[in-house]
Amino acid sequence: SIVKAGGIQAVVRAARTNSDSASVQEKCFDALHSLAADELAWAVLAGEGGIDVLLEGMAEHVMEKAVQEAGLSAVRALTSDDVTCRTIIQEGGGFRTIMFAMQVHIHEAFLQENALAAVSNLLGSSSVQVEKGDVDAIVDVMNAHPNEGGVQKWACVCLYKLAMSENDTNIAIMRESTRMLYAVQMAGDKFPGECRALAERLLGNCAVGGLGREDFSGFGAVGVSRGIGQRAGSP
Repeated sequence: SIVKAGGIQAVVRAARTNSDSASVQEKCFDALHSLAADELAWAVLAGEGGIDVLLEGMAEHVMEKAVQEAGLSAVRALTSDDVTCRTIIQEGGGFRTIMFAMQVHIHEAFLQENALAAVSNLLGSSSVQVEKGDVDAIVDVMNAHPNEGGVQKWACVCLYKLAMSENDTNIAIMRESTRMLYAVQMAGDKFPGECRALAERLLGNCAVGGLGREDFSGFGAVGVSRGIGQRAGSP
């Protein structure tokens, strides 16, 4: 395989040597995304410092849409499949790197879907600490892409994971946002297949968490009592 033949090392070396070239970074990150499908790549990538190179390249070229799209595709794949890679990404500041890219490129739907999926993977750990601005950033993305079912779905997954988190600070921050409640309700109504179940559980959880029914006024037909207290499996 390409991995056994030293493909990971070659890609990491090229990215590291050409760190100032956006085009080289894009191609290297595309290659890492493809190679991440091979589980043999995960340990090699972690051992070679490839994840650090990936995050550093994204930070260096944050204004380059193509670099961010390729990088986020790789990050999404790596956070999905391997605990070690996910931990390295988290400890290397990956969450903050992703959130910054989301804010810079807010109108890019493909980028946002990969970013939100990666964030949802990282939010599986209670050690990830969010800020109030992070919830607002997710809501801003939902508002910027009201017709993109994939974006709405992964945004709802992110918010749901915050609601179900064992991190009390994250839960409190998420529940403070009435903008979030409205965006989730709208997503559930517009994309019932992708979002309705998550929206009902999330709104129910927030109601239990202390938000009164007046906080839901004008939100439409989804009852906040349904799904209360339920912990579903991974969406």
